[in-house]
Amino acid sequence: MAMSQLGLKPRLAATTKPPATMSDGAAGLSTILSQWPDSDLVICVSDPLAFGVIMTCRTRGIAVPSMLAVAGFGDFEVARISDPSITTVSIDAQQIGRCTAQAVLSAVLQPQPPKKSRRSAVIPFRITMRESA
Repeated sequence: MAMSQLGLKPRLAATTKPPATMSDGAAGLSTILSQWPDSDLVICVSDPLAFGVIMTCRTRGIAVPSMLAVAGFGDFEVARISDPSITTVSIDAQQIGRCTAQAVLSAVLQPQPPKKSRRSAVIPFRITMRESA
């Protein structure tokens, strides 16, 4: 929604099947730069993938963040120790696990099979700004 408010359209490059790894960063960066050479930001689905993108930038002589900013997701340890450190979306994985376990237990312990319904939970997150963006 925020992108559309700014008049931007997302550019999505699905380059691998989950789970994305550090090694997948090179392929992802190649796809992005070949399809959209004017890209100035890459947002990855995980911090390990973002680390792979950053390492590939280093070997290609692409300065992060001055030529290409990179962000990840999850606030993994690699985001903190990478050089440059990775800007990321920090989440509460324990809270996600608790909510998931409660939903599974509720479904299993119900006397009758549950009707197909969707449950949702709002889990807080924050953007942790670091050196890569």
